[in-house]
Amino acid sequence: MNNVRNYDMSKRSAAAAATRQRIVEAMLALYFVTPYPDLRIEDVAARAGVTAQTVFRHFGTKAALMVAAAGVGSAAIDEIQKPAAADGTLDEFIGALIATQEYFGDALAKLWAEVHLVEGLPELAAEGRAKYLAWLQRGIEGHLPLGLDGAARAVRIAQVIAVCDTATWKLLREDGRLDQHEALAAYTDLIRRLVSQA
Repeated sequence: MNNVRNYDMSKRSAAAAATRQRIVEAMLALYFVTPYPDLRIEDVAARAGVTAQTVFRHFGTKAALMVAAAGVGSAAIDEIQKPAAADGTLDEFIGALIATQEYFGDALAKLWAEVHLVEGLPELAAEGRAKYLAWLQRGIEGHLPLGLDGAARAVRIAQVIAVCDTATWKLLREDGRLDQHEALAAYTDLIRRLVSQA
């Protein structure tokens, strides 16, 4: 009997996790194209194939759902950036950076524009930003000229971080009207020039 009960509970737990995942994925999909104030739980529920009551039962509030969705997005960015560790090549670092910008740049820009609207999101966004900046610095430092130290090294790191901002990628892709391949080449050239300059 215990084995049957445990199996049933395991199935319920797996079903609940799958439902949560569908709800979060629906929230992310709608968030990409909808201003946060206009997002309705009913629309999220419909996209996820559940009722609004189910969404509230799992997350409690729209803000809590948004924070959960942002957390999933942050984890996806971590997965993209993970292969480009501090001891990786510069090309691996640039590739991970560009993948982050290409797939999440618009969403990140939107999130920062609306972060003040969602309870609990400013703290999560600040944590994600700090983690991203630390990743950038680790990825850059190992490729700077050995003779560059002190204040000059700090300035160079700050310059590369500025170039790595989402706005730069958007300028290349949207205002510059470069396709992904052209933007990759331009971005790589910008970063390499800064990193290699003595």
